[in-house]
Amino acid sequence: MRFMRDRSPETQRLLRRCDKESPHHRVRQRAHCLLLSCDGKTTKELMHIFDVERLTISHWFKAWERRRCAGLSDHAGRGRPHKLTEAEQEHAHQYMAQHPQHRKKGVHLIEQETSKRVSTKTSKRLLKKNRDVWKRIKHPPEKSPDPEKYERRKALINPRHTRERPGACAVWYVDASGLCFTPSLPYAWQLMGSVIEVPTSAPNRRRNV
Repeated sequence: MRFMRDRSPETQRLLRRCDKESPHHRVRQRAHCLLLSCDGKTTKELMHIFDVERLTISHWFKAWERRRCAGLSDHAGRGRPHKLTEAEQEHAHQYMAQHPQHRKKGVHLIEQETSKRVSTKTSKRLLKKNRDVWKRIKHPPEKSPDPEKYERRKALINPRHTRERPGACAVWYVDASGLCFTPSLPYAWQLMGSVIEVPTSAPNRRRNV
């Protein structure tokens, strides 16, 4: 049976702060374990609460005694190393950018170049690491608005929104309803803040009602 050696109020305050404010789940878990030990929980009880082995609990105690708060975090080098090098990851992202709707095609190209088999889940992690998101492809307007007219209309609308905030008025937008002959657009992996656009064809214009 093992308990926290240093159970001073200062130590407990520090652990409570780590337990409540740390953004990392493992740090919060270990701080919570040490706090329970301060409250008198035995090693066997802690093993049951956190569903870990006795050796794991012992490692948590030792890490705290040696490095205090730094001992609550995982040290560098833990976990399985990346299958792809940094350069290969960059090439992999380029391949998947060429086929934003079909990750399997990107994975196949990676395997052909590197002779390393990568799962679609790994490719998804690479995309998210590069701040790509899965969203719908868009049709851009056929023509861009005239810059002068656009700015003039914004200048007319902004004062209405300023009055709307304190409740002095209500701003309503009214538009026509119509039928669109453009087919539905699929989703694809796209870099956050950017969009993939499909040109709008002139014959498939919207029919307003």
